[in-house]
Amino acid sequence: MKYMKNFTAALVLCAILFCDLMSIHAREASQKVVRVGFPIHPGMSYIDENGNYAGYMVDYLNQLTLFTDWKIEYVQVEGDLNTQLSTLLQMLQNGEIDMMGTMNRTAALEEMYLYPNYSYGSTHTVLAVRDDSSYISEDFSQWDGMTVASYPGLSARMKQLEQYAQINGFTYQVVNYDTYDQVIDAVFNGEADAAPQADISLPGGWRSIGRFSPSPYYFALAPGRQDLLPELNNALEIITTSYKNLQDELFERHFLDMDFFRLSKEEEEYIQSLGSLRVLFFTGNAPFQYIHDDQLIGFAVEYFSGFAESVGLQYQAVVADDLEDAVELVQNGQVDLIACIATDSPLAYEGDIRLSLPYFNSYDILTYSEEHDATDQCSLNAGMNAEEALEDILSDNCSAWIDGYSLNYYLRKKAVYDHIVTDWADTKDFSYAVAVTNTIPNANMMVSLLNQYASFIPDEDIQARLSTYLLDRVEYTPTEWLLANRAAIVVTVVSLLFVIVGFLFYNYRKKMEYKNLVNENKLLHLSIYDELTGAYNRGYFYKLMEQKAKQSESGALVALNVRNFKYVNDTYGMQRADQLLCKIKEILDADLREKELLCRPSADCFYLFILESQPLDIQRRINSLQAHLKIMAEEFLDGYRISFYCGAVSSTTSPDVTNIQSNLNSLMVALSHARQTGDSTVCIYDKEMHKEEQLRQYIEANMIRALEENEYQVYLQPKMNLRTGKIDSAEALVRWQTKERGLLFPNQFIPLFEQNGFCKQLDLYMLEKVCQLLRSWMDHGIAPITISINQTKSLFVSDDYVEKLLEITSRYEVSPQYIVLEILEGLAFENLAQLNDTISLLNRAGFRVSMDDFGSGYSSLNTLGKLHVDQIKLDRMFLMDLRREQRSSQYEVMSLIFALAKKLGTETVTEGVETKEDEDLILSMGCDYGQGYCYSKPIPADDFLTAFLKNNK
Repeated sequence: MKYMKNFTAALVLCAILFCDLMSIHAREASQKVVRVGFPIHPGMSYIDENGNYAGYMVDYLNQLTLFTDWKIEYVQVEGDLNTQLSTLLQMLQNGEIDMMGTMNRTAALEEMYLYPNYSYGSTHTVLAVRDDSSYISEDFSQWDGMTVASYPGLSARMKQLEQYAQINGFTYQVVNYDTYDQVIDAVFNGEADAAPQADISLPGGWRSIGRFSPSPYYFALAPGRQDLLPELNNALEIITTSYKNLQDELFERHFLDMDFFRLSKEEEEYIQSLGSLRVLFFTGNAPFQYIHDDQLIGFAVEYFSGFAESVGLQYQAVVADDLEDAVELVQNGQVDLIACIATDSPLAYEGDIRLSLPYFNSYDILTYSEEHDATDQCSLNAGMNAEEALEDILSDNCSAWIDGYSLNYYLRKKAVYDHIVTDWADTKDFSYAVAVTNTIPNANMMVSLLNQYASFIPDEDIQARLSTYLLDRVEYTPTEWLLANRAAIVVTVVSLLFVIVGFLFYNYRKKMEYKNLVNENKLLHLSIYDELTGAYNRGYFYKLMEQKAKQSESGALVALNVRNFKYVNDTYGMQRADQLLCKIKEILDADLREKELLCRPSADCFYLFILESQPLDIQRRINSLQAHLKIMAEEFLDGYRISFYCGAVSSTTSPDVTNIQSNLNSLMVALSHARQTGDSTVCIYDKEMHKEEQLRQYIEANMIRALEENEYQVYLQPKMNLRTGKIDSAEALVRWQTKERGLLFPNQFIPLFEQNGFCKQLDLYMLEKVCQLLRSWMDHGIAPITISINQTKSLFVSDDYVEKLLEITSRYEVSPQYIVLEILEGLAFENLAQLNDTISLLNRAGFRVSMDDFGSGYSSLNTLGKLHVDQIKLDRMFLMDLRREQRSSQYEVMSLIFALAKKLGTETVTEGVETKEDEDLILSMGCDYGQGYCYSKPIPADDFLTAFLKNNK
């Protein structure tokens, strides 16, 4: 029996694995294989040390496939780069491959290949020199008279260089050669200083000192692959719009090499001739320069040490305690260099001191003690000793400008600087540089070397070095230590009177060791865990999920959010709310199984990775969790019930299981859907949500362009005058005729426009289109009719609203009497007096105002009496109710509304008239106009003219 159970379990496991393999195979089979030519081109497309495809083009295509269903297949050929390119281009023309990258675009090439609308990068002409050249990047003042090698094939780049030189004000001499190889040899042999090159094809041993004249490059498709062009255009458009820095990031990753710092022979001899130099440093200026464990350390110390090591400079450190000591040392000729000097320091103007280019930009913050009178102008010069300045502020009740990074370091001293106040709104920018005194021979060459070194150190390197010292453990003097730990000391002394001395000493020692350990590892802890709840933080959770993705673990990502958590914060206080979050974490943590994860990425949101992957299993698991959480919360909050909304992405429904960021984005979409449902169900990301998200991205990326290109179309729905039996007015409705997705209806894009505020532009656009339409009719002798246009709340309450409307109507010479402005009834409940003032202004200008969907929300007869609208439109729900039961209370309500409106002189329109019986019914109750499919659905303006106005001449 035992073996039979094992055999059955094995069969079930095999069946599950077979289903998974089949689903993966089906998904891969549905992808479109795109064959891409892959020439070996350093930086652009190459094979890395692990044998993987790499380069700018590969990284860009990885982004591109997120917005297509392509599967990229790279195709290589033999030969040098020129041979590879020739072969691959012929294959592209013959259709043996589908796409090539890094393509120029000319009229001749456009006849041979298919090009998208967008490029995916740009190549620049660069002025290139040897690695060991003394020329500094973009130091134009030093370039005058340089020699530039050229040959006939570089004529276009030489013209670009000529323009670049004119713009930046430097001169050069041209040395002409017959071939490209002669140009290369001339620069390397010293016959010429530089030559123009392309930044993405820079030969080894060269570096760029100037970059100009960008030229875009493109993907090109084989002539027979027109089916790929729309997808390529769409993906490139989305990337260009939503990831604007991608091209710069990829260029920096694959083409920028900062390891160019070299010394010429002359410079090497100069450094050797100097012997050992005296270099001035300051103390008390952490994280830049300070004494720690009896050693001089800091960012500036490391920076200068790196410079000295790079050039082979011997030096001995001279340490000054303050600015006065430093001035005396400089005046007495006792120092040759100052390793770290603020550009706004008085020391920078002492004698014949020369400054290098800044190697770090910082800022000063106005700092003072709590007892300092803000009106008191007493201030002191902080000099270069921030620690001494802080002590002077406390003792003299003065103010000082102190480096912001130094403040961040020293204010970590517990209790020592608790009475220091920093005014972060009052800052001054400055920089740090190296200073060269007049004791150094040929100071210009030393400044030049320092400038080269500063130019070639990457910003990321600078920030990484500084961060190391910012996080360094602060040291306390004995007095400071006593001050910071006075409470613990008092407790220990008192406790020693009542318990065994040895036990308390041992306990105190362990406590202090633990406290120091916590302080030293606090940053490490915060890099992994959420400080409040102890769950993983977002960054570490992301890393763990990347590992699971590499191991192809199945399961589901779940986001759980507390609904209306702000109410808990406001009602019970932040402390109680934080305690609730900790209890939620405890319940979720207790429910976790092996290999499952929990994370708190933000205030009231939790992420989980659970092993369930089927939708029903996920629902059951999360519903069970929510039930436990609700019981706990109700007890904790004294009977107040909270609810949750949850989104989930399953490995069985994810668009890309291996892409964690993509899955987190999908998770946010599912969470947003769950939030809108209003209950505690779990929304699981599926194909429909994916389509909705793609549509949302398309709408946001194209809404402004569509306005500029007139893709929004005016549709008209007629209104029947029930008194005359004629169509004498209409409502203008918008449709979006897209190029890629066909016709979009308002419910697909208007809700998003209302969220992002684009409705204001669209409403004015619709008014302008209606005025154009009315003007065209009148110019052709067709009598105009009244047209109503929907107006968003944000536009209706804007200060210059009436002026904008009159500017449009006057531009087309259309009388405002033909325009009815429709507003939603919700406006009436915000500021009725202000709303009536606006309506009065519109009426005086000639416009009429209608309240749309009257009765759909909280409209009342009282509102109707107070609101000065010219027209009300009854919501279609009235007629729907009457169709079910004609002599209901709803009938009496409608009759009463029509009667009251007539007494108030307000026109009435009923929406949703679908049959002749509907028309007869509202006519019998005294309604003025009917609107609905009984007369016509919304139709294009030209069709409306033909159907209803052809006899209106």
